[in-house]
Amino acid sequence: MPKRFKINIYILVLLLTTWLSTEEGMTQVRSGAAFLKMMPGARIQSMAGAATAMFDDPHAVFANPAAAAHFREWEWSAGYTKWIADIANASFIYGRRIPAPWSRDFRVGFGLLYQGTSSFNNNLNVLPEASASDVVASISLGQPLSFISDNVSIGANIKYMNSILAQYSASSIIFDYGIMAKSAPVKIGKSMRGVFSLGAAMTQNGPDLTFIQVGTPLPQTVRFGGAAYLGLKNNVKMLLSADYVSVKDEDPFLSVGSEFRLNRFLAVNAGYDFGSELFNKITFGASIRLDDVSLPVGDAFPGKHNAFRIDVATLDGSEFFTRTYRGTVTHFASRPEPFKLATPVRGDSITSSNVVLRWQQAREKDIFDNVTYRVLVDRDSVAIARIIDAYDKYPELYLALLENPLILNKETTDNFLPMGISEGGDYYWTVAAIDKDQQVRFSGGENAISNFTVTRSDIELRDIQFDYNPYITMDDYHGLLKVKVRNNGDHPTHNITIRLQDDVERLDYNIETLAFSGDEIPMSENRTKDLTIVELLPGELREIEME
Repeated sequence: MPKRFKINIYILVLLLTTWLSTEEGMTQVRSGAAFLKMMPGARIQSMAGAATAMFDDPHAVFANPAAAAHFREWEWSAGYTKWIADIANASFIYGRRIPAPWSRDFRVGFGLLYQGTSSFNNNLNVLPEASASDVVASISLGQPLSFISDNVSIGANIKYMNSILAQYSASSIIFDYGIMAKSAPVKIGKSMRGVFSLGAAMTQNGPDLTFIQVGTPLPQTVRFGGAAYLGLKNNVKMLLSADYVSVKDEDPFLSVGSEFRLNRFLAVNAGYDFGSELFNKITFGASIRLDDVSLPVGDAFPGKHNAFRIDVATLDGSEFFTRTYRGTVTHFASRPEPFKLATPVRGDSITSSNVVLRWQQAREKDIFDNVTYRVLVDRDSVAIARIIDAYDKYPELYLALLENPLILNKETTDNFLPMGISEGGDYYWTVAAIDKDQQVRFSGGENAISNFTVTRSDIELRDIQFDYNPYITMDDYHGLLKVKVRNNGDHPTHNITIRLQDDVERLDYNIETLAFSGDEIPMSENRTKDLTIVELLPGELREIEME
């Protein structure tokens, strides 16, 4: 097909999708801006765009903005497609976790999409050079609805689109909205686990694109989708997804996609688009994922605690168009996300011998991965600091140091752990979140070690005096006992009981009575008398009296 003929076809397609007029001139009857209907990202394209319920691909935010709530700690993705008739398509998106005052799981993404062709001129003697392009800049916001569930999320895209066709241009501010819910991993039979998700979105909402006088409505789209992430034995994973899509002025259609991943390294994808009109309906693709834990040079590439994925996709050619290929690279963090210690916080003073250590949950974005926690507590902060320092510099030493005796060195899957304190003083602690690949995230980042103080309880009987009764009487009164009590501890002590016990010394423990002058006198039973001090402040000396 001649190049000039290809370009003319491209211009005709743009014109038809942007302006459809009546015989009287300029009455708009169909939506345009067809570029907005195209899903970026080779992985999503290879699955026929069925991404409304996908939450593990950054480009999924253009199908459902709620996917932004599932951005990793950080990630970026860039794609490129060489289309027909010298048309190029490119995309870039960067997303990350940005803790906000209302939530530590707020996520933000920035995207840029481009489609266009180089300048051309079919008749240099009559017409100036012309070009055609579409550019979309976007901000994506995502937030889990933690007051309902961490697995329910909402999101929004704010997009600015500028479209140029020859000497004409138009722009619009566009809004997308979405919601998504996913399940926790559930066991399916003996050898499979699954995570299921549902999503709904309304995209391409905004004012018309106006090139001359008559506005071109945006292709407002409503999407509903479901996805099933299935994990099998031997690290085999599957993804099945399906979307129902309704675009303004077009018939609704279905699209389905699938992914089969072997040992996390290699995946193949396929999809079927029931609504495709320009190309064949079948899509194919493949991807390779490289993790630092599986590569001998992982610290250098893709980087420590990083992963790198390469995706390619293809659409079959047709009678008028040749086969097209798309490629995407994605770089992202792969270890548990940052988290903080909750209680006791740095410098807390604790008066109880029973302490419950609590910390935030460490999010793990790999779907079938999970996190265990290693809790380290000791009176010596250096012992814990050596373990943290060795993890990054000397992995073998790190494993050896973990076996050193500490006051507490225990694993748990909960985000709390009770511990008993045998004596007062300063204590230092940290928590390590560890995933299945033994990648570790210590709490608090640079301030990984926190400390708390268990105040000492030290009650002392300073002095005991007995003022005896100088008179011989027939009653039981013998005098006044005076006891001085001092609190030498670091905190107020409450409900102190002083007990006076009167005990007759027995001459023979095998008899119940003591004989004297032929009379049997009953032996005195033990008698006690208690006096309670409600509160004794640190350093306070108090004298109490007991008859």
